[in-house]
Amino acid sequence: MLAYIDSLTSGLVPCKVLDRVTFQPPYPFSEKTVLSVRITSGRPGYSKGETLDVDESMVIPRNIVRKTRAAAYISAMSRTFWAEHFAQ
Repeated sequence: MLAYIDSLTSGLVPCKVLDRVTFQPPYPFSEKTVLSVRITSGRPGYSKGETLDVDESMVIPRNIVRKTRAAAYISAMSRTFWAEHFAQ
């Protein structure tokens, strides 16, 4: 799936989601989901082709982003939307 990484310093960084990994630590209610992504276009701090493991809350599907000449806007998302787009 094509997406963006929401980066504070570089803005929206284009990427492709490769894999989804859920970590289950030994203590209860602490499950963490990490997405493995490949950067598809270089930005300051990111190289094209670089593979990163990032928290799923930092990854935004491309079809949610609305661009104008002045800025890019992220539409409202619900938990069910995330489940549908990041389900493997």
